[in-house]
Amino acid sequence: MKLTMLISALLLPMLSLADAAFQSAGQENPIDAQGYNKLGNALREKQRLDEAITAYRKAIELDPKYAHPHYNLGITLLSQKRLDEAIASLRKAIQLEPKFGEAHGALGRALLKRGMFTEAATVTEKALDLLPPEHPARSGIDEQVRRCRQLVALDEELGRVLSGKEEGDGTAFIALARLCRQYKQQYATATKLFRRGFDSKPDGKGLAQMHRYDAACAAALAGAGKGEEASKLADEDKTKLRAQARDWLGAELNAVGASAKAAQSRPVLELIARLERWLTEPELTGVRDPRDLAKMAADERAQFEKLWADIRALLKDGNGRFRETKLEGELSAKENHQVHKVKLSAGKSYVIDLESKAFDALLILEDPQGKKLADNDDRAPDDQNARILFTSKEDGTYRVVATSFEQKSSGPYQLRIREFIRDHAK
Repeated sequence: MKLTMLISALLLPMLSLADAAFQSAGQENPIDAQGYNKLGNALREKQRLDEAITAYRKAIELDPKYAHPHYNLGITLLSQKRLDEAIASLRKAIQLEPKFGEAHGALGRALLKRGMFTEAATVTEKALDLLPPEHPARSGIDEQVRRCRQLVALDEELGRVLSGKEEGDGTAFIALARLCRQYKQQYATATKLFRRGFDSKPDGKGLAQMHRYDAACAAALAGAGKGEEASKLADEDKTKLRAQARDWLGAELNAVGASAKAAQSRPVLELIARLERWLTEPELTGVRDPRDLAKMAADERAQFEKLWADIRALLKDGNGRFRETKLEGELSAKENHQVHKVKLSAGKSYVIDLESKAFDALLILEDPQGKKLADNDDRAPDDQNARILFTSKEDGTYRVVATSFEQKSSGPYQLRIREFIRDHAK
């Protein structure tokens, strides 16, 4: 009796948490594979990807021959860049349902990212054969076929250039370097090709300005012993690659440093975003993380510590150009938007950001009379947060409306209102 009570006491909180997850995802407690697949879709839409993966795996456990949770699991893993797992799941979906056009398209995308260009082209072309003419995904998949063919040709060119059978110009070297870095995980080779591109005449200087950061990331990855070529690199090689990464990052820092004193807000914002990216970039972890720095020789460690200190100091200068106010709120099914009244001053420039991990943000700015002055959905192509840059023409209490795209989502958010300080001396 006591054991039964103990088991019940342990299970009850777990069941309650599960019920809460189902309810918050807008789904009833599932009892079969289809229910868990629907739950996974609802969780994925809310960007709760780990929970979505758990739901899909439960659906597969209940019905291993049901193709759709294998497909949904695959595209969710693909969004997390877990390529090998995604490929396996999508292959299984196609095995179970050979005419599953969407699964072929997703598998082609995963194979493309994995650098398996020829197979990616074949699988993607099969997707086009299977999907009906009016299918909304056809245009994207058609573009994917073209991209696969381009990369197949570029991969063949890479072999000829590396073997010395073909000479390339600066632009060609950069294209091949990006191929090695992005798709083939051949970071040392990418570093060499970037260097050849930057050294080329007459375009090398301009190419360096455009691609130096990517080159630094490739060199940092190779210097940290990452990628397909890691086993071929001696410690001395890795040290030289890290030095190259440091040199390129230092050159980038010198090139962008003047933006901290710009008279307009946009260059300062771009500088802040750039430096914040450097400080969180996963590809630079091996030359930034204190645990990795501790493994370096003292002089090398000191040089990297100075570089990162200089980057943080410049970031502080950039952030110092703004006075910031932070507000928080939460959208719900009953309250799909919230209005914040803020006082803005004539002649001042403002940056207003609506940020949320729970929904695709939509930001609206209205004047004191309620007339819409500006709106924004995505502040960047791969960023679902919203941003408005605004210079106030008159003093007043303005309305900042925080909502979601199509006003269908819910969840917490943060509103950041930053006033730009034009005179850096103040």
